[in-house]
Amino acid sequence: MERSTVLSQHVRGSHDEHMTMRTVQTGFLEIDLNPSKFLQGHNLCGSDDLCGLVAASVVKAFGILGLKVPSDDLVQWKLGMFEVSRVDVTEMFELPNRNDVRAWLRAASELARMRWRKSTVKGSTLYFGAVANGKRGSAWSLKVYCKADELEAVGKSHRLPDTLPLRGELAAWAENKLRAEVLLRSAELRRYAGGRFIHARNWNDQTASALFSHYFSKMELGTNAMLPTVTEDDLKPALRLAYTAWKSGHDLRGVLPHRTFYRYRKQILDATAGEIDLALPQAKSNVVPLRRVLELQPAGNPVFLAERPDLLFRRVA
Repeated sequence: MERSTVLSQHVRGSHDEHMTMRTVQTGFLEIDLNPSKFLQGHNLCGSDDLCGLVAASVVKAFGILGLKVPSDDLVQWKLGMFEVSRVDVTEMFELPNRNDVRAWLRAASELARMRWRKSTVKGSTLYFGAVANGKRGSAWSLKVYCKADELEAVGKSHRLPDTLPLRGELAAWAENKLRAEVLLRSAELRRYAGGRFIHARNWNDQTASALFSHYFSKMELGTNAMLPTVTEDDLKPALRLAYTAWKSGHDLRGVLPHRTFYRYRKQILDATAGEIDLALPQAKSNVVPLRRVLELQPAGNPVFLAERPDLLFRRVA
């Protein structure tokens, strides 16, 4: 009895990033890749043009292998005549600095809720949905993390390649960025919108953003989320002492004179947005419930990459 197995072909792209492809049946190719990393050498930013990214990646991979993509096949790739079995749709947000990103994540780990999705924290990453680690993951999931911390993690594949042009500028740009990623597996792609988006031909430049917004909006932070305006060190000594005591769970109404309490309350509220009139849910928690929700600002693409198509993919006709 003879037996044959179709092996995967690994193709190394920009700065050691690679893609995997194999023939699943005659005339059909299965590919597994991060197109932004494969084409750009990084995924700090990129294009929402799914069909363009995949077509460009296939052309590049075939070129590395010394092959040429048949013109008819290339047209089919660009038109989206293929199916999507898994996709990550992402967004980069910015805050004033890295400490504020970490503070937002700490607060969200305590206060954020998402219906039908259990939250877990692994390292400095906040997850909603089962993480596939030796078991099947959720049909869709969300993870949020500090991008600058990820880039500096020791022994991880997320570090920027040493050979990457403008490596220092890109690392500096990521310093205050919070990354959110929505993972959609095949089951969810088949369920959502009647399975419309499992077919790449139905994707346009707005699809990734719309899908991200749909799932990310399911996360509820409530009315008490972290708002980093100034730190405790910026407060006057007397206010700092009161603020620290409040965070430790003390009821300042019962400690301070009536007028002093309301004077401190107003000054701390103006400086930090911290409402010391509210009781803390946990005295041991470092998360401080505040009166406003921190509004994350979309980061957009770095301006200094405007003339660098090697580092920021753009559609080619």
